[in-house]
Amino acid sequence: MTVVVCVIIFSITLLSSFSRRFVIYKLPQYKINETGSGLDYMYLDPSVEDWQLSKFLSNTTAYLMYNDDPPSLDYKKGHGHTKGALHFDKDQGFWLSHSVPRFPPFPERGYGWPPTGKQNGQTALCVTYKYSQFTEIAKQLLYYNPRVYNCSLPEIFLPALSNLSYICQGSKIPQLPKRRVWKLVSARGESFLNFAKSLYYVDDIYAAWVAQVLKSNLLTETWQRKEHELPSNCSLPEHVYNVKRIRLPGPVLFYSYFDHSKWCVSQLFRDQWSCIGDLNREDRQAWKGGGLLCTQNPLIYRAFRKAISWFILYKLPNDKKGSGLKYLYMDESSNGWIFGKNNINDSGSAVAQTLEPLFKYVERKTEGFGYLLYNDQPPTNKVPASSFGHSKGVILLDRQTGVWLSHSTPRFPGTKRTSFWPENGIYFGQAFLCVTYPYKLFNDIAKQLQYIHIFSFDYAIPQTFPLDLQCVAQRTCYPKKAPWDRKLEMTSLAGSTFVSFAKYARYGDDLYSGLLVEPLGDDLLAKGWGRLHNPLPSNCSVKHNVYNVKSVKLPVIPPFNITSDHSKWCVTMGKKTGIWTCIADMNREISQMRRGGGAVCTSNTAVWKAFSKMVDRYEKCP
Repeated sequence: MTVVVCVIIFSITLLSSFSRRFVIYKLPQYKINETGSGLDYMYLDPSVEDWQLSKFLSNTTAYLMYNDDPPSLDYKKGHGHTKGALHFDKDQGFWLSHSVPRFPPFPERGYGWPPTGKQNGQTALCVTYKYSQFTEIAKQLLYYNPRVYNCSLPEIFLPALSNLSYICQGSKIPQLPKRRVWKLVSARGESFLNFAKSLYYVDDIYAAWVAQVLKSNLLTETWQRKEHELPSNCSLPEHVYNVKRIRLPGPVLFYSYFDHSKWCVSQLFRDQWSCIGDLNREDRQAWKGGGLLCTQNPLIYRAFRKAISWFILYKLPNDKKGSGLKYLYMDESSNGWIFGKNNINDSGSAVAQTLEPLFKYVERKTEGFGYLLYNDQPPTNKVPASSFGHSKGVILLDRQTGVWLSHSTPRFPGTKRTSFWPENGIYFGQAFLCVTYPYKLFNDIAKQLQYIHIFSFDYAIPQTFPLDLQCVAQRTCYPKKAPWDRKLEMTSLAGSTFVSFAKYARYGDDLYSGLLVEPLGDDLLAKGWGRLHNPLPSNCSVKHNVYNVKSVKLPVIPPFNITSDHSKWCVTMGKKTGIWTCIADMNREISQMRRGGGAVCTSNTAVWKAFSKMVDRYEKCP
């Protein structure tokens, strides 16, 4: 009979205080009136009051730790520049990819952070996969050729995971192609592209391969030293730019020189790629194995690509040659319009990616998330009273940040990723402005929505979220006294400035000539819906004139009449000092003088230039 006592922390008198200490009593094969397996045992730990018979008689889990700079061992040439760990059983497990030298420690030594890991920034990506995915992960790791310093792979995993056995034993890697890209699917159904290169693929993984496959310009952050760093690369169709400074919430600012992490993101918001990996952009690492895991998860993308705080999207009108689903897109990085890669109703479009948190909430009720959908022409058949504002938009937020998406599209959005775009949304042009703001700003944004007097048709606002947002979602609050308009200056999460103008129904005047033109300080070109019952003419009776846009021109396509364009926007003529562009809710119509509405305006030069060029023809004053 054998008694085994396992002590992981020091004093045995503290046994009942720590769950990491346990006692095992291995039972003999021959017991009184009974013959056992010889493998049975009982255990005692702080969670139980008496001996418990264990149900586990054999090792059914596997793990593998690898690091090109492992703990307590000397550096060894010939392996890939890669760091990580696997742990799994026959059901599922995780793959941890990280950038930390000498981590994690050997399991028998307990968890610890290496002293050398204090100085520089590091990243780690941990994803849970079903067991079936580990055969493909094992194939990918053959290309990485990692240096394994601790491994346990029981026979029950063979021969299915024989590739891992090669790696664990340090055997010579079989002949392989130079590189491989494979789609992995997490246990929750999220897709990741894994790029794996061997030492025989002698090139920069970012510029030569990943950027070209993703068809996206990349901003790359890797550990670089001056004598070996690769410069930004614009020689191929898709470019790669080196990040020089990093900004995290707080704000926390630091230079790339002090950051040992390896990651990249799409330069343009529409692509939404984020990759975390192993390799640096250095000349010597072209001869190293390693890889990247890439995802289009919008939350991960926004977290890494903080510079993207807004985008403007213009859905093109339908024509005889088109589908009515193409769109133009711009953000801080695009310097004007570019064509969207997907149709607007595609799950990969910028709009769909923005709405992804909403889709996930509807599927599984994400904790700490809230949303508000409003539209004077909602997806339901219910037609709101004309006392509600002529306004359409989406609010999505958690307790740190939120998105305000204002738009002009009737019956939008649906709450499922397969049907978020309305069937009748193909015919006319539409405009979207999406801005990410800090959470604390949404109480003020809610007040703007009260003046607009939005018609909310769907919402879920946690009770801990701003009270003003809750009451506007419930349609129970609106202005009770003058003034009947409100102005709000807003700063996006990345520091871009916007101004919201809102008017209540009792304001009783045109949004453009009555509210916007004076503070914008210049003549205004206003674009509205071209199929109105009682449109207002261009107005030259105020200090700054307001002219009605009659036709619109966009890149590549011929000019079109405003009867095929449902968007609402305005742009200053640039005669004075201020250059402003506003995405608005309202038309210049007599009936809409007595309705709530608003506009969000920006003085961004690239936006102003893009919208100014769109004015093909405008109406002179009578």
